[in-house]
Amino acid sequence: MHTRYTAISTLSADPPETRVTLLPPRTQLFTGDSVTLICDVGNYSTGWRYSWYKDSTQSPALHGGDTAGTRYTVHSAALSHSGQYWCRVGREDASFHLNYSQPVSLQVTERPQAELTLVRGWTQMYASESFTLNCRVHGSYSEWSYQWHKKGEDGPVFQLSSSALDGANYTVASAEVPDSGEYSCRGERTSPPYYSNQSSGVALRVSENLPILTLTQQPSDRMIFEGDTVTLECVPGDDSTGWQFYWYKDSLNHTMDEISSSSVTGNQYNIKSADFSHSWRYWCRAERGEKPILNFSQPSVLEVHERPQAVLTFGHDWTALYTGEAAELRCTVPGEYPMHSFQWYKDGNPCPVHESSQNIYTLQSAQRSDSGNYSCQGTSTDNPSYSKISSRVGLKVLVAQPGTVLSLQPLHGEILEGDRVTLSCVVEDMGIHSSAWLYYWYKDSLDNTVHQSSNSSRSGATYTISSAALTHTGRYWCRAGRGEPAFHLNHSRAVRIQVSELFTKPVLWVRPGNSVIEGDSVTLHCDSQLNSKAQDTKLQYHYTEERGDWKTVTSKETLMIPIIRLNHTGQYQCEVEVLQKSIRRSSNWTKVTVGELFLGVHITAQPSETVWEGETLTLHCAAQLKNSAHKLQYRYMREGRVVKSSWEDTYTIKVRQGDEGKYHCEAEAAGKGIYSTSNDVEITVTERPKPAVTQEPAWERLYFGESVTLRCGLSADFPRLEYLWFKDSLGSPVTNTSDRSVDGNILRISSVLRSHRGQYRCLVQRGQPPQSTHPSDPFLLNVSDEPPRVRLSLSPEWTVLFPKESVTLRCGLTGDSSAGQYNWYRAAEGKATEPVQCQKTNGDNCSVTFKDKSHNGLYWCEAQPEGERSASVHIRVVDHKVILQTPPLPLTEGDNVTLVCRDKSTSSSFYKDNKKLLSDPTQNILRISPVRKDAEGMYRCQHSLDSEEVQISVRDLFSRVTLLVSPGGSVQEGEPVNLTCDAETSGYVRPLVLYSFFRDGELLSERSGSALYSIDALNQTLTGSYSCAAETPHGFQKNSTGIAITLQVSWLLIAGAAGSGVLFFGMLALCLMWFCRRGQYSDKQPDEVIIYAQIDMNKKKNKIQSAERDSPYSLAQDTDTQRNAVVYSNVVYNKDTQQNDCSYATVTFPKASRPTDKTNELYSLVELKEKIRVAGQRHAAGASSPVEHLYEEI
Repeated sequence: MHTRYTAISTLSADPPETRVTLLPPRTQLFTGDSVTLICDVGNYSTGWRYSWYKDSTQSPALHGGDTAGTRYTVHSAALSHSGQYWCRVGREDASFHLNYSQPVSLQVTERPQAELTLVRGWTQMYASESFTLNCRVHGSYSEWSYQWHKKGEDGPVFQLSSSALDGANYTVASAEVPDSGEYSCRGERTSPPYYSNQSSGVALRVSENLPILTLTQQPSDRMIFEGDTVTLECVPGDDSTGWQFYWYKDSLNHTMDEISSSSVTGNQYNIKSADFSHSWRYWCRAERGEKPILNFSQPSVLEVHERPQAVLTFGHDWTALYTGEAAELRCTVPGEYPMHSFQWYKDGNPCPVHESSQNIYTLQSAQRSDSGNYSCQGTSTDNPSYSKISSRVGLKVLVAQPGTVLSLQPLHGEILEGDRVTLSCVVEDMGIHSSAWLYYWYKDSLDNTVHQSSNSSRSGATYTISSAALTHTGRYWCRAGRGEPAFHLNHSRAVRIQVSELFTKPVLWVRPGNSVIEGDSVTLHCDSQLNSKAQDTKLQYHYTEERGDWKTVTSKETLMIPIIRLNHTGQYQCEVEVLQKSIRRSSNWTKVTVGELFLGVHITAQPSETVWEGETLTLHCAAQLKNSAHKLQYRYMREGRVVKSSWEDTYTIKVRQGDEGKYHCEAEAAGKGIYSTSNDVEITVTERPKPAVTQEPAWERLYFGESVTLRCGLSADFPRLEYLWFKDSLGSPVTNTSDRSVDGNILRISSVLRSHRGQYRCLVQRGQPPQSTHPSDPFLLNVSDEPPRVRLSLSPEWTVLFPKESVTLRCGLTGDSSAGQYNWYRAAEGKATEPVQCQKTNGDNCSVTFKDKSHNGLYWCEAQPEGERSASVHIRVVDHKVILQTPPLPLTEGDNVTLVCRDKSTSSSFYKDNKKLLSDPTQNILRISPVRKDAEGMYRCQHSLDSEEVQISVRDLFSRVTLLVSPGGSVQEGEPVNLTCDAETSGYVRPLVLYSFFRDGELLSERSGSALYSIDALNQTLTGSYSCAAETPHGFQKNSTGIAITLQVSWLLIAGAAGSGVLFFGMLALCLMWFCRRGQYSDKQPDEVIIYAQIDMNKKKNKIQSAERDSPYSLAQDTDTQRNAVVYSNVVYNKDTQQNDCSYATVTFPKASRPTDKTNELYSLVELKEKIRVAGQRHAAGASSPVEHLYEEI
């Protein structure tokens, strides 16, 4: 393609010239004009692309115009369009460009602006008024014609009959309502610029109705007084321009003229200084141009009030002052007119001598020059703003001051306490204003003013002491003064008064002392001595307690209080009085402290607060005395009523319904009337409760090694309770063992074994002697003999975890390799069972992230839909840097144990009971294989930090080893005896067991695989204490307890030794034989029945009865000796493959009834020859009860 252009260029002439032309052909434009620039390349007009540039060939004209082919158009020119323009032509593919055109310049000038003014008329007009608008265009352009426009109309304003266009003016001779609107104009001419910009609008409003005149008065919110300024304003609606106003008073016939005290300004009529002549009614009227004329306004009434006149008075009753005396000039304005400032004038001078916001003008120290005639005036920020000036008042100031003389009556003789004394003070002022003087009295110094008291008084110029006292002794002066502040004359000369004492100050004595105990006798003694010159004077004694609660008057010096009480504690004083002269003299206060006889009274209840119906409630009233010599009487009260009065400090009742309420007691000292009340105790009576046993978790069956918690709960809370636990019967209390702990109402089994299976009960006791609840219903703790079919495994096999570690729980059925459906659960102590939040992995495996200790608990899974569960695993989270990982605890002898110390370091050390164990320091694993009892202890491991300590306990491999003897412990000579060693293990896996048998500690048979040891014929040499031992090849062993095997005594010896007892044991034998025969039943009878005998020694008759399994005992009654004893007759079944016989009976006597001669200890053996089939399990003989302790087994 480029080659072709080269060929054409070779054949062509010179490139065409590019030119720019204007349409219209003007370079001078005004804002708003349009112009088109055309790019011309002559006859070569096809195949080109056109580009435009402004102000520079490097600046494309991108804004302000539209490009279309060869044209660039500016539709509305602005000042920014001024400048030079170029065009350039090039091929569409930009492969070739012609030269730039020559530049074309555009000059854009601001378009002239039209201005519209209202030259005649007003913007607010009324019908028939005229107006003229003038339009002009500023600038150097001439020969304008004008167009008139009104907002909202499309075309120019048309010529109407009432309007005229006169060049630049638009006139409306008689306006109407439609002439209202906003007017504008524009100038036009035949040469550029052809038109101007539109003018701003002028808004005119033509109203049909004339406005109503309103006449207002200012001020309008207050009274008008003489001299006030008043403004009347005439308002023609909303339009106040162009109007001429006329004013009328008293009548509409004559207008008012301006006078010296008034003026007219626009629509206002101003009264500069109002007087009474301005009072009456006013109107106004308005005109504008030739028309319209507005009618009269409504009248406004002006009332001018008389201005109040100030009154000047003196603040004292005298108008003549002495030099230095204070004068008070008080200015008041009558009426309820508040004044905010006052001015005082002297001798008619117009300038005030004083001005103040207070209405009092005080001359602090008057001088002779202050004499003169005074007047005052008040001013205010309210109405009226000022008062009239007061009348003048004269004031005279004197220079010389009068003297003062003090005299005493009586003039001569000794003055005693109680005498009457009069002092007189005289001012020598020649009687001028003598009544205005006040007199001041001084004693001992001119600074000590004498005041009026109960035995002295002041009256005018006299000071009278009606009953002289010692305190009146001293020198006295008087002084006269008047006014406020007071003006004082000089002091008089001093006069001395000497008063003699009549009797001495009393002293109060307390016997036996100042600290006594309530109930004691106290004597008060008031000691005072009379003056020797007044021995005939009678004295009276007053005994007073400081608070005024107690007061006694007597003529004796002593006063006895026979029984002093607590409220007598206080300050005591005695006062001696001479009645004739009203002279009293008091002792110092003496404190008498009366201690409480009772240090305290406290009532206690046992039991406290809530009492069970039928319980014994004991109330104890404890009183502590400071003086133990007093005998006490007690009152016991319920709800404020006395239920018992007694000399005893305890009160016991058998509680029943109706005894509830608030109790308190009172202890009273006999004969003294002094008592003290205890605190309240509130007693609530409820029915005797019955606890309930619950299991956590609530599984139907348990598996070996699991932990379980039993709780004993009451429906209500009671304080200070003691919980007793029993298994299988109330005679079998549950005690603490290595794997079982009792903590209050909680029984915990850390690792369940077969021996833990059974019925559990609890009993709640409290108080001394103990008071018991009803026993709970039996609760079956079911321990499975078989391991669970559902297996739970952990990956990794860790049960102690760091926070946020994850463990995968896997479940499967024994013997079933197919994948099943499982649910996972968790139970924390004291909380309900809840589903585990799983993240399913690899099918139905459950991955759990243990965030913190809140995830601790027992975990297990259940197969669906049967709900059969796995054994549980206890998993806990430890917030430590180092963890000692152990297998589930407790361990069993023979287990292989691996302890793992988990941390990020590569080496660790292990400690047992704070002793370092030998281990490989490069490993974090400690293996103990097999574990033994001596491995028990506190374990921890150490990396850089220590782990927490873990208590590792090891249980016996054999949970129980029992030696069974058949036919029993008492055997006839020559009879064969079979010994069976029964060993029960702690787990589901039974190891190989070897048995050994012993007699009196000597080995009979060692480590045999048989659990049976037989004696063909028993004789005396073979009797003794037999035992057995179970042992595994690893050496884990457990021994049974010993059982005594003896020869049986013959029946003849029994008859000869027992005498009449033969009958009794014969009956017992018959009873047992009958019982054993009753034990025969078919295979269809699955329930086992326990039989016991009740033997009445008096009636010589046996009764065989049946009982529950937890009550395998009977009561033997001996009415002759009035003794009741618990006698057990336990039937023990021995079931094996060789015989099913009711083997023996054990008879237990209470100690109190046992024979003292050992030769009289009687035994009976009942042997059944026929086979008895027994359902159920073996029961141990010799069961005992924790309640009774009066018996022992023979």
